Amino acid sequence: MPIEFKNVSYTYARKTPNEYLALYNANLTINEGEYVAIVGQTGSGKSTLVQLLNGLTLPTGGELFINDKTTKQICKRNKTTKELRKKIGVVFQFPEYQLFEETIVKDVAFGLINYGLKKEEAYKKAKEDILNLGLDESYFEKSPFEISGGERRKVAIAGILALDPDVLVLDEPTAGLDPKSKNDLLDFIEKLHQNGKTIIVVTHDMSLVLKYSNHVIMLDKGEVFFDGNTKDFFLDKKVEELIEIPDILKLTRKLIDKGVNIDISKIISTESLIDAISKWREQNG
Repeated sequence: MPIEFKNVSYTYARKTPNEYLALYNANLTINEGEYVAIVGQTGSGKSTLVQLLNGLTLPTGGELFINDKTTKQICKRNKTTKELRKKIGVVFQFPEYQLFEETIVKDVAFGLINYGLKKEEAYKKAKEDILNLGLDESYFEKSPFEISGGERRKVAIAGILALDPDVLVLDEPTAGLDPKSKNDLLDFIEKLHQNGKTIIVVTHDMSLVLKYSNHVIMLDKGEVFFDGNTKDFFLDKKVEELIEIPDILKLTRKLIDKGVNIDISKIISTESLIDAISKWREQNG
């Protein structure tokens, strides 16, 4: 399901003294099955782009196409964003904004019931999705407000995945998570991607971008600054003026300067760097 931005702009508080152009003339294409990272400094337009994807806002200029239909057409035909949100599921940075039921099972099942699934079937599916996120059966009847922030994020993801959207959008999914929870969640998201789900992640974590994404969109002051593959992104000198590149790439460059022959475009993690150094040593005695 391709997503295409054609000259998309969005202005907040139009025709008021507080009018603010948050996104300007964006031309982007996100293809089915991609793992896309959306990056940029605070205020660059990332949140606005996510809201446009989910139908929370509609373009004030240009058109956003979802599978060859504009979001305006989809929402107008259904008089709601319901169809759009089943195609594109969004998990926001603060999961508590998406949780409201008295138990976790009820919260995850809510969307399924809202889309017409019988209560018994919805609860069964909800339990499966909760377990898939690494939470055990003891969580089924807990309140979503009595668990940790990381666990709430998993519950919010489970509630979105229960609807089986074609595209999963996650806003800062690893924020506030301990290292193990972060790695577990990222591995789970990667499995979804390997199984064909289109993933869009909004993040400041450049290590996440380097290791998992294959397409990077960078926004700066409401405009598209970079749109291309991840390897080119981290090799672009202009990009470095705006973001902090991962430490693993800094270390790789120092090694290259010392004479270690490494292909930096193949370095995505500590493990890949260790492997590259080992191969270099074997070749050079």
